[in-house]
Amino acid sequence: MVANNITINALPILRNGDFMGNSLPQLYEQNIIGGPNAFVMPALSGPEFTDAVRRKLILEIAGTTPQTEYASLLLQGLQVGQ
Repeated sequence: MVANNITINALPILRNGDFMGNSLPQLYEQNIIGGPNAFVMPALSGPEFTDAVRRKLILEIAGTTPQTEYASLLLQGLQVGQ
């Protein structure tokens, strides 16, 4: 898919921290995402997940390419319910 310029973004849901001793967002970045403007947008469950989905869609529609760490910081700084 990536060879055909199809972008695969990721929205890993973080529940209990790491996955089998590894950083889940880092695993997604290394093994799942790919293509033009690909990024990982980690999310927590509940209202924060809803906000992360919204932010991910906005970034995809805008064609913005955030750094993975930047996307994580955006999510952490997001005021839930606003």
